[in-house]
Amino acid sequence: MFGQLELAEYLASHPMPATTRELVEKIRRNQSDFNPFNHQGTRTVVTIRSAKMQQGVTVQSRTLHASAAMWYEFDEKIQEYYANVHSFTAITQREDGSVANKSQHWFDFLILGDGAPRFEDWKEETVLFQMQKKEDDRWKKVGRFWRDECDRWHDRACEQYCGSLGIAHQLRTNREIPRWFLENIRYLRDFYDPRTPVLSSDTAERLRQCVQNGPVSYDDMMKREGFQADVLLSAIVQGVLFVDLNTDSIGNPADLLMHRDADLAEADRLIRRGDFMCEPLPLPGLAACPIGTRLQYGGEAWTVILGSTGPDAEVLLTSGAGGRMSLPTETARQLLAERATDEERVALLNSEKRRAIASLSRTELKDGIKKYKAVILDDGADQYSDATLGRSRQAIRDCTFVQDVLLELAPHHAEKGNRLPRLPPLVELLAKTTIETVHNAASAGNAKKTYDTYCEECIKQGVVPMSYPTLCQRVKAYEDPNARFGKRVAYRDGQIPLILDAREPVDGVAPHEVCYIDHTEPNLFTKGPEGQDWGKLWLSAAVDGNVTCARAFYLSYRPPSALSVLMTLRDYVRRWRRLPRIVVFDGGADMRSHAVEQFCKIHNIDVRYRAGGRPRGGKDVERLFGLTEEELLSGLEGCSIQLKEARTVTKSVDPTRRAVWTFPQLYRAMESFLFDFRYRRHVHPGLGMTQCDYEQARLEQTGRRDHIRVEFDENLLLLTAPSPPRSEHKVHAQRGVWESGMFYWHAEFAKVGGKPCPVRYEPWLANVIYVYVGHCWVTALARDLEPYWGRTRYEVEYAKRMERNFNRLAAERDRHTTSRAVRLGQVRTPISFDETTAKKQKSELELYKALGMGTARAIDLGMVPRQEPACSSASGPDSSEVDMAPDAAIARAGGEAAAELAALSDPTSSAWSEPDEAGLL
Repeated sequence: MFGQLELAEYLASHPMPATTRELVEKIRRNQSDFNPFNHQGTRTVVTIRSAKMQQGVTVQSRTLHASAAMWYEFDEKIQEYYANVHSFTAITQREDGSVANKSQHWFDFLILGDGAPRFEDWKEETVLFQMQKKEDDRWKKVGRFWRDECDRWHDRACEQYCGSLGIAHQLRTNREIPRWFLENIRYLRDFYDPRTPVLSSDTAERLRQCVQNGPVSYDDMMKREGFQADVLLSAIVQGVLFVDLNTDSIGNPADLLMHRDADLAEADRLIRRGDFMCEPLPLPGLAACPIGTRLQYGGEAWTVILGSTGPDAEVLLTSGAGGRMSLPTETARQLLAERATDEERVALLNSEKRRAIASLSRTELKDGIKKYKAVILDDGADQYSDATLGRSRQAIRDCTFVQDVLLELAPHHAEKGNRLPRLPPLVELLAKTTIETVHNAASAGNAKKTYDTYCEECIKQGVVPMSYPTLCQRVKAYEDPNARFGKRVAYRDGQIPLILDAREPVDGVAPHEVCYIDHTEPNLFTKGPEGQDWGKLWLSAAVDGNVTCARAFYLSYRPPSALSVLMTLRDYVRRWRRLPRIVVFDGGADMRSHAVEQFCKIHNIDVRYRAGGRPRGGKDVERLFGLTEEELLSGLEGCSIQLKEARTVTKSVDPTRRAVWTFPQLYRAMESFLFDFRYRRHVHPGLGMTQCDYEQARLEQTGRRDHIRVEFDENLLLLTAPSPPRSEHKVHAQRGVWESGMFYWHAEFAKVGGKPCPVRYEPWLANVIYVYVGHCWVTALARDLEPYWGRTRYEVEYAKRMERNFNRLAAERDRHTTSRAVRLGQVRTPISFDETTAKKQKSELELYKALGMGTARAIDLGMVPRQEPACSSASGPDSSEVDMAPDAAIARAGGEAAAELAALSDPTSSAWSEPDEAGLL
């Protein structure tokens, strides 16, 4: 980012009005009030942790805006970029000056550093062509987006507004995104981390000697020279070896050449340069734009490398600089015709009219071959009359190739008949209008009722309606599932969009890069240790997108919350000593909590929020849930899958009566299934090998990246402790911190009285919170320990919620009864807690405590004074203070904590019946 003097010099070198300069400075000072989730729609919200901007940059598109932000992040010319920071009312006018539309427009980015300050917007090239075509078809053109003679797109409304401010505006498209560069950055991003070790001089010299006499491939450097992937990727980032990130692909190790310097790389590229294809081969339906077709667009040469057919046919083009762009086939033909000569235009028209062998049906091709043999080879000529043979020879007199002869001799059945519509235009118009207004309504009936309404409209207009079967065909053509059944049904039954554009892989390029986290309620009833009916629990799982295997999971009887997400990440670090580079959430409130955002910010994790109601965005974790239910839960006693048809379940097979699995048993079974048994040890049908073998192969190729290791220690436990609804609380110098209806105290509070401090709570102990006081985290205990002694946070919240519900019900029945007063007196006594919830929480705590996922801090209550526990230190310096820089990672604790407090986590221990030495009970 700019320093204060650098910013002043930059703004002075690019003069602008005083108001615009104030706007730029205001954007730099203040965060945007733009809420991406209010404008999300069907788009994916992505938060990128930017080292250049020293904050998270949130954008609304994974494929376009996130790619642009990543490009800005690693572009040395751009010093600062801000997303969605300013808006205005965009007014679209017609040619006669009348207003056609008004809308609020948010600029995608404000760019500083690469030339003059400017606003930039990004749109898909295909969308702009479609909008331009739509405007060309109108009688009164709107013309907001237009393309100049240099193939640069412009937005009239934005340019007019920016012109009034004295600042530039640029509309950019996806063809400007350097796809190869961004793909390579995904491989190298971990090696730009400051924790990456610098290569030793001996290793660097050995690497240079390997490429001294010529380029060496990535595979040869690993297999022949014995270098590890981590060393090679570090050498690329540190400049020991040269790889052109704009033209080479690290994802193809066999073809990736590593050079001594940039000059030798350029010379080698000139020597190896060749045409894409010498003889382009046409594909069916792409005769005008066959593979290898070249066209000029935007000052660059583009080549067709792939195409699709059908009503929405598209072609994929690539440029010499590595750019990728997908366009409709019709648009590509128009671009090709714009710069073609007269002879080439004639050839294009003829190629569209010319049929191909692949367009013939099997019967037509068979008849064409039969007639070819009769006319050319005199084989079976007696089957045709002389007149037929004469007409056939006349038709093929100008044909020079066998293919042309077959096309002429084949019957043209599809071109026969009267092609004019038989029904009057008014009949068709009434049918279309009735379907769009009546049939596509949320409360509409079946097609029969639509036909009745249609017949009534035809009678009013005095025309004869079409038949019912014909209307059913029109219903199939004009039916809108989104308006009729809702967006979920439309999404489920709609086509999965085919995108030819070779964009970044959604599941990452290396293990531990993209992780999907979600929750589900397994279809299994559980029981308590004494046979109690405990019902179902919740499963939170994390799945690696690149390796498609489970990374972590968390079982609990609590409903999903921010704690579930943090505990899943805690288990992730416990198992792998790593964290993912990108986590994918479904956008729920639990996944957008302050604690989760802070955890991702501290560990430099990008966050991607899927669009709501689109489960295909989390296919990996959804597949894991389905596989777990199908192969594990369906064979266990107490499985409730059959309750999906509850009316067919009898008492003898009721799964609620057949529950046999306890919480620890189910956890061990789930862990064995996901990590030791079927899921990872059997050959995966999509990989051709086990997931373990595939992961090892990917790690060898992409590097193990041990330099970004995450320790599973007290710091990690503290960071995965959730925040209360208010993440900061003001400290009272005498009373402490008021949170969840009580005061918590620590001796350090007397020094920071009156200041707001970050707060986290311990989920396993309701008496404990952690407060950051200036330079360290301290453990604060409740002033009144007895009411919630040994209770978990969820247990206390559940008891309070039940108490509130009881009080509200009692108030409705009788506001002045003695029974209500007695009940209110029991709210702060242990007997008001739910016994079943207490046993569930104890079972969970025992299991996770054995796994090292229990309390974040060890607490020693022996240091609490006898008479004034609220006004003294909650714990000693060695157990309650952890150094931490503000808004950064928590440092290691200053000393080892005291012994784990068993009395707080075990209500049945002796501490409940016998007073301790401090006299707390």
